[in-house]
Amino acid sequence: MWRPSGSGVGNAIRVYDVPLKDAQPVDARKALYDQPADVFVEHSLLFDLGQCPAGDPGVVPTHSGRIVSPLLENVEGMALGPPWTTGPHKGQRPLYLVSDDNTNSEQRTHLYALSVQLP
Repeated sequence: MWRPSGSGVGNAIRVYDVPLKDAQPVDARKALYDQPADVFVEHSLLFDLGQCPAGDPGVVPTHSGRIVSPLLENVEGMALGPPWTTGPHKGQRPLYLVSDDNTNSEQRTHLYALSVQLP
């Protein structure tokens, strides 16, 4: 079983906005490792989940106290919802992230719901 985090290593979960409007097509290339940097798209950091507040003590459980943030699990899925049309987040979009526990007692299944403002 492949795990992106090993014991004592942890995860980094950063979500980027990657506009594809002016991106160059790369589907005909066999590999990109030898291509100049301008082949790749520009991106900007939307947020780093490790920098988000984890909530009051006891709200987000930690496993053993050895992780940097109880929010950081191995996020494996992401979905962007339609813009909200009412409420305090009007014009922003819901972004859902999901992690699973990989049948590992040291991991937890999380469903994250965030509000993002795309550029």
